[in-house]
Amino acid sequence: MKKHKVTSAQSNSQEEISDSQFNDEDMYHLMQSNFGQLDRKTFKDELIKHTTTQDMRPIRNSLFDLLRKRELTLKDAKLVERAQRDNIGEKLADDIYIIFQFLEGANNISELKQCISKSPRRMTTGGDDSDSKITDICVKLTNRTKTKQTDNAVIIALILELKQSFDEHVKNTEGKIDKMVTKYDEEIKNLRNKIDVKDIELINQKSKLAELRDKNTKLQSELKLKSQQLRESEDENRQNEQI
Repeated sequence: MKKHKVTSAQSNSQEEISDSQFNDEDMYHLMQSNFGQLDRKTFKDELIKHTTTQDMRPIRNSLFDLLRKRELTLKDAKLVERAQRDNIGEKLADDIYIIFQFLEGANNISELKQCISKSPRRMTTGGDDSDSKITDICVKLTNRTKTKQTDNAVIIALILELKQSFDEHVKNTEGKIDKMVTKYDEEIKNLRNKIDVKDIELINQKSKLAELRDKNTKLQSELKLKSQQLRESEDENRQNEQI
């Protein structure tokens, strides 16, 4: 099982918490107890000294996930990607410090914006870790190239693993798309059925309206006839009175 490792700057003792019992709040409290009282330079120096670059990325991601949960205006934000360069540790440590300080209540939104990608966060249906697997394999290949470790068998194995991860990612994505298409087809079918029902109701209402108009026309004709008969009767009565 994967372990998250953070070494205390005060005691040099390394704390390990497994994924099954670890969450973003735990990471925040762990950083708070070990690095919370340090100034910016000391915070970064101690983090770089006691934590590897490999461990800094999940720390950074975990703190940012907690920030997105707490700050609804940033719920769709995405961390900027930090390239694997010589100063990557410095960059990651600075990001962690900025995110941690924001969680602590600092008014450093202008600095925080430098950690946030301008491209929108990709929406997922959850649970798929194929992206991180692909990234890990790419990092391994990059590191072997940089260190000039050119064992062909190892590189071929990594490439095959990368291909398998891509295949799994494509398969998972196709499965999600198929489910979405099925769901949307069902929703469209239901909407069409509702439209058909409304069309029938509309036809019925139009038919009733036509019947009412016919009745109204008939009543008006009868009323006109009665009025004419009444006038004729009145004229006849007046003539009789004169005689």
